Amino acid sequence: GHVCGAVFIHLMLYYTHVYPYVNDYVWLNLIFAFILLPYWYFLLRSHFQPPGYYQGPIIDRNIISDNIQSTLTVSNFCVTCLHQKPIRSKHCIICNRCCLRFDHHCPWVDNCLGTPANQHGSHYYFVCFLSISNFMHFIMETFMFICVYRLADRPAMYSLYYLFWFLYHNHAFILCLVLYNGLHHFWEFLLLNDQLRCMFKEMTINEWATRKRCKYLTKLPDGDYSSAYDKGFWRNISKFTSGTGSDVNFEIPGAKLNNQT
Repeated sequence: GHVCGAVFIHLMLYYTHVYPYVNDYVWLNLIFAFILLPYWYFLLRSHFQPPGYYQGPIIDRNIISDNIQSTLTVSNFCVTCLHQKPIRSKHCIICNRCCLRFDHHCPWVDNCLGTPANQHGSHYYFVCFLSISNFMHFIMETFMFICVYRLADRPAMYSLYYLFWFLYHNHAFILCLVLYNGLHHFWEFLLLNDQLRCMFKEMTINEWATRKRCKYLTKLPDGDYSSAYDKGFWRNISKFTSGTGSDVNFEIPGAKLNNQT
């Protein structure tokens, strides 16, 4: 709902107050219009694509002792789903289900972001959506710069203080779009930066947030962290984009499971 509302506000302000100043940039406007198609596609896929919900065999009081002797621990037993959580999964308190390769629950797309087995999950489409969205914000900022530059009787572009009050008194809706778009671009850029950083290291946002107690993350001498699932920069990107999905494992590569996030 928030994302759809934000897009509506952006487009309404753009076509009513900015477009008349930049309508001679035909090709740039066409590119902007065409990019709306993959933008909506990735947004909807982020919302509707299964994130990789997991339900394992129910562990009741009759068989819990057998499981404790194998790989079941306090930290990897889900007391809500009553099963052993696979490595890299987490129980989402909003969806009330365990999610494979859990990244986070995103309120903007109203879905858990994870990766199911053998297919792209909501997490993949969310990163694609963020990438497209950041590019669209950049195009919007280009249009707004041209628009402000062409305004009659404006102060110098480098006189930000006087330019701000000029827009406030004479072109309030353009100023609203400048501030609104800038705010959205700022936090989306930060979010995309975190997503790409984790993707390059074969981590998730959840794993990075719990890195100090995550047993398969190792702190490096420079203060950074390395994952036991890290296969190198290019192989990590290939795995994320190829759609091979998550593996349902209960042991850390090369070690027995002792703990879990």
